[in-house]
Amino acid sequence: MTVAALAIGGLGAAPALADTTPTTFHPGQQWLDDTGQPIQGHGGQVVTSTDDAGGTIYYWYGEDRVNGYTDTRGVHVYSSRDLTNWTDQGLALRTMTARSDFDQPYFSALYGGYDGSQRDAVYRDLGVTAESSTRPGAILERPKVIHNAKTGQWVMWVHADGPTADSDAQYAKATAGVAVSDSPTGPFRYIDSYRLDRVPADDPTNHQPDSPGMARDMNLFVDDDGTAYIVYASEENLTLYISKLDADYTNLSAEPSKAVEGVDFRRPQPWIGGQREAPALTKVGGTYYLVTSGATGWAPNAAAYATATDLLGTWTARGNPATGTGADTTCNSQSTSLLNLGDGRVVYIGDRWNNATDLRTAPSVWLPVTFGEGGAMSFSCDTTSWSLADLHPSTPWTVTTPIAGQATLDDDTKALPGRVAVREGSTTRTHRVTWADDALATAGERTVTGTLDDGRTFTRTVTVLPKKMSYFVDAGGQGTADHTADLAFLQKRGDRLLNSVEDQRFGVDPATGNHWGYLGTTGGTSGTSGGTITDTVRWQADKTDLEYALGGLKKGSYRVDVGFWDPWTKSAPGRAAAVAVDGETVATDQPIDGTFRTLATTATVGKDGIVDLRISPATKYGIQVSWIMVSKG
Repeated sequence: MTVAALAIGGLGAAPALADTTPTTFHPGQQWLDDTGQPIQGHGGQVVTSTDDAGGTIYYWYGEDRVNGYTDTRGVHVYSSRDLTNWTDQGLALRTMTARSDFDQPYFSALYGGYDGSQRDAVYRDLGVTAESSTRPGAILERPKVIHNAKTGQWVMWVHADGPTADSDAQYAKATAGVAVSDSPTGPFRYIDSYRLDRVPADDPTNHQPDSPGMARDMNLFVDDDGTAYIVYASEENLTLYISKLDADYTNLSAEPSKAVEGVDFRRPQPWIGGQREAPALTKVGGTYYLVTSGATGWAPNAAAYATATDLLGTWTARGNPATGTGADTTCNSQSTSLLNLGDGRVVYIGDRWNNATDLRTAPSVWLPVTFGEGGAMSFSCDTTSWSLADLHPSTPWTVTTPIAGQATLDDDTKALPGRVAVREGSTTRTHRVTWADDALATAGERTVTGTLDDGRTFTRTVTVLPKKMSYFVDAGGQGTADHTADLAFLQKRGDRLLNSVEDQRFGVDPATGNHWGYLGTTGGTSGTSGGTITDTVRWQADKTDLEYALGGLKKGSYRVDVGFWDPWTKSAPGRAAAVAVDGETVATDQPIDGTFRTLATTATVGKDGIVDLRISPATKYGIQVSWIMVSKG
């Protein structure tokens, strides 16, 4: 059997399926094999290959959860010609229930030549029977398989966990196990498990110096040049690693104590200490895409992805690829792999664990991936069914027409262009573009979406500013580039601000002479000048109030807009504030989370010429504010 392509990123372009193939997917619905049983593809991956006649054939590997969480039977494998109808090929890798299993014909044929220490290693990782009520059996998770074109072998890596000589904990071992086979359906012969790469113990970014080389959730990737890599959660799941494998794909390319970061391995920079797991890696158009999950046990969370043009180089965070209803839980799933069908056609594959209530029937979630402007990856949670005809090759494209970074509140979309130039490859064409009617209806930093006349969409960040601004307070006070551009826009528009600096403690403005600023002494600021007016914040500690007094205003009605965002959502879930203007409560439970939010209200200014804004904790967590805008009503 030969291999034309491997779909964990791919080795070149996989054979294309004709659009007429009757293949329909129903994300999250129960999926049965040819025997009528739920497919045991949990935590797994689909590999694309060719048979001896040159036809396309797919293999789906996954955790066998027929027995639930513990006592797994091993790694299951299925085959398919159309990605919809799957034939049960049995267990590719079998676990053991007792050491006497070595005497059975199946295991004897695989391990008959192993010595005592080698058998100990096998049973340590494949012996799933609990030794006692306090000492659990071995755990096998996240099986991934690649084919080595040079050796002809199929190579499986798996998260091999369980107790150790020093600990009875379920996940004490934290190793990566490897097995090999001459056939894609097995039987796979287990070799051993290993701790993997690590940074020095005295490195301040090492989050687990006392337990080096940990390896849990993992994936595999074969690059265009045949070099293979393993990507895995390490440092107690706080940091991801990408490590180069040796020529046989059965060990690392360098001994971990001698491995050099940037040469032999890389920790993707956005997630050093970021507590990410469930990595899925692929390559499209020269760009590597790495999708990950947060670490919330069996409960789903928001995915995040990063991109790079060099696997062991610099990675850039790109946000959540999931869109639509349920994007905050990645369509109620956790990433397991990205199936690359070639020509930029990619399928997201995730597990809907259902909080581990019934792992045997926990369904798989397959969704078509699209690549937007600049290669931005996305998949929609609102997809209820789809076919391979819905997958289209990806060609990088970019809107080259400049979009202004500032706009006036409630302006209709005439402030945004009606036609834009789009560069696609070496060709530039003009397209009509439409914008949502309410794109500029909320003050603050907004992401506006333009829809081209061919249905493609792109986004731009625009700061929406009310008319007749009197105060524009950037509470983070970092002098960000967008704040400077916003001030230039206001000056050109003719607004006269009463504050000449971004933020200050209550006192006299150094240029205008007006009294304004914040009151409160227990807080500080977060963010840098490389951020924006929203992700730079002023915070208040010890659950105390944050108050701003803004003076020098003429009598009359004013509009007050306040921006909120939370850079610490993990440590303070459910953060919220009570907000009062001039002593009148305008919000009792204003959310402060990872979404840019604006609170809009009004104020009537009397002879004192002051608007007083008080922000108080509504939960057990302290509060913060991003920016304040006061404009003449």
